[in-house]
Amino acid sequence: MTPLPPNTPFSLSKNAWQIISLGLLVLLVFILSMMLMMWRHMNKNRAINRSIVEAMETINHVHDDETGCHIRRVAAYCGLLARNLKLPPKTVRAIETYASLHDIGKIAVPEHILRKKGRLTEDEFKQIQKHTVKGWRIVQGLALGSVAENLIHYHHEKWDGSGYPQGLAGENIPLEARILAIADVYDALRQKRVYKPSFSHEGACEIIISNAGTHFDPQLIKLFCQLHLQFQAVYDSQMD
Repeated sequence: MTPLPPNTPFSLSKNAWQIISLGLLVLLVFILSMMLMMWRHMNKNRAINRSIVEAMETINHVHDDETGCHIRRVAAYCGLLARNLKLPPKTVRAIETYASLHDIGKIAVPEHILRKKGRLTEDEFKQIQKHTVKGWRIVQGLALGSVAENLIHYHHEKWDGSGYPQGLAGENIPLEARILAIADVYDALRQKRVYKPSFSHEGACEIIISNAGTHFDPQLIKLFCQLHLQFQAVYDSQMD
């Protein structure tokens, strides 16, 4: 191909090419600067969100008799399931971070009901059930995102539609809430509480597996069966 003569309108002088190159370099520096600012902003927001979560965890500890170990273990179980589902790292981080807030709505439930040692009346149980909606309303104004809201709002929904607060069924229940349901129940079974004895790891697994397809997502239960020894390790390493 014959090169263009130097005096054609499309030819560029050496100085012109230098100016263009400088402009592109400036543009690249600008883009990198903006990316750095966005990264710093995201890290700042993440730190703020972590502070909000920690503050709300502290409030919940004061009001409820569940320990900090419980919520840390539940977060660890959720992270274990989420990572093995190959969910995006951002989603895994959100699930691990916000799982600890799943019962934050209990701060709006009368303390005498939460600490009652005997059987709950029908009205008292209805008061307890409201913690999912109350917790969801608490975090709505904090802009923590849909993962946080779904964990809090829907973790008592059941695969067969018999849960609360909305009676969602199957895959209509957000995945993060289905993950949390298994984690929360496993840890609750392992713990001794005022209204129940503790179960062994084997006993807790038996109950959870028997509820596949009713309470729990059956596909997640298959994954739980593969990871159950890691659940046991988390519990044993972070006992109250």
